[in-house]
Amino acid sequence: MELLAQFQGVESAQVEIHLKESAVSDIELRISPLVDESGNFGRALFIARDISERKQVEKMRDNLTYAMIHDLRNPLAIITPVVGFA
Repeated sequence: MELLAQFQGVESAQVEIHLKESAVSDIELRISPLVDESGNFGRALFIARDISERKQVEKMRDNLTYAMIHDLRNPLAIITPVVGFA
């Protein structure tokens, strides 16, 4: 409770949760303190959201970006198969 009382606004964190059977899920946790009319801390609102799909898309995007940068820096690798040099 003391830790929650110190929050001024919404706090968030991304964590990786290991589930049964070696499954892993990426979760975003958000916490927001709820205060009464006089500004006293009473309760907190916790929200957990599965962001596994978003993380997977980000990883695919990063891999594609890496491949594109690699190909742009190494144009001979692209040209050689097109021209027919072996």
